[in-house]
Amino acid sequence: MKKNKTDLRELIFASLLLSMAAVLSFVESSFPPLPFLPAGVKLGSSNIIVMYSLFFMGNKWGFSVAFLKSLFVLLLRGPVSFAISLCGGIFSCLALIGLKRQSGLSLLFVSIGAAVAHNIGQLFCAGLILKNTGLFYYLPVLIISGCVMGGITGVTSKIIMPKLQFLKGHFK
Repeated sequence: MKKNKTDLRELIFASLLLSMAAVLSFVESSFPPLPFLPAGVKLGSSNIIVMYSLFFMGNKWGFSVAFLKSLFVLLLRGPVSFAISLCGGIFSCLALIGLKRQSGLSLLFVSIGAAVAHNIGQLFCAGLILKNTGLFYYLPVLIISGCVMGGITGVTSKIIMPKLQFLKGHFK
């Protein structure tokens, strides 16, 4: 009986995290692109929640939140955006899993690695959809922007993750 109660609490907390990720994704997508940023570059604030899910709830929940967040993108922006979001999320989760296994890496470095992987995954998917390898000339821009935006989300994560841990404590 106790395991079922724990599983339910974990599911409720994961649902709360998914809601946070969906809201952050929606809010971020509702802002117009900033004119000084290269095309397609966004902060990726909802990836903070995916990173938290993967680190503190396990790989299963991290992938689940990333996948369900992509389904939310499907509802709002359509199948192409869904595919691009899903590929970015999968690449990012795989990078997070690999980087979290390395001891001594800072959250900042892990966040940058995940952001760069996310951008590579999105570019890979766009290349498949458009059947155009010329898109990969944009890779240096996406690597640099992934480093910058990943750095910002890494610093933000360092502030937000303890608060999420505090919130998670209320679900025990």
